[in-house]
Amino acid sequence: GSANTANFNLQYNGTLTGQLSAANADFQVSAVGSSTPMSFYANGAERMRLDTSGRLLLNKSGSPSAGNGSEAFVFIQGNTSSTNNPAVLGLARGQSAAEISSGATLGTITFTDDAGNDFAQIKAASDGGSGTDDHPGRITFLTTPNSSSSPSERMRIRADGKVFVNNTSL
Repeated sequence: GSANTANFNLQYNGTLTGQLSAANADFQVSAVGSSTPMSFYANGAERMRLDTSGRLLLNKSGSPSAGNGSEAFVFIQGNTSSTNNPAVLGLARGQSAAEISSGATLGTITFTDDAGNDFAQIKAASDGGSGTDDHPGRITFLTTPNSSSSPSERMRIRADGKVFVNNTSL
């Protein structure tokens, strides 16, 4: 490669199985052959797999029970028998609780088309001032009405447990 490119071959028992390459700020991993999933290991155990359908599987090596393989798919499975360690999807804001003001959005799940048009959103936000071991939060659900291009809040669950539908000022 050039001065800005590094290539590394991945081998298993002397057979080329894939390639790692870094060019400028990009880092790429490629598998050889279209019928081979890409598996990533830590401490001798498979932790992540990109299967041949393009689905990302975390802590799961077999095929997921949902999905038919033609859709984008992320599957997270907690591999423990403990009831206190379920699979978790975390969204975090890059500030400490003391720096987050009331009303600040903490994370958003957005449902869009491939052009980036928003159809619906689920948002989590701070719902009051934070203190030591006191972090009130709320969840809002937004949908985009007909003849509009941006989602509007339709339902809110506040930190005090009150649920508001089409009215968040009560």
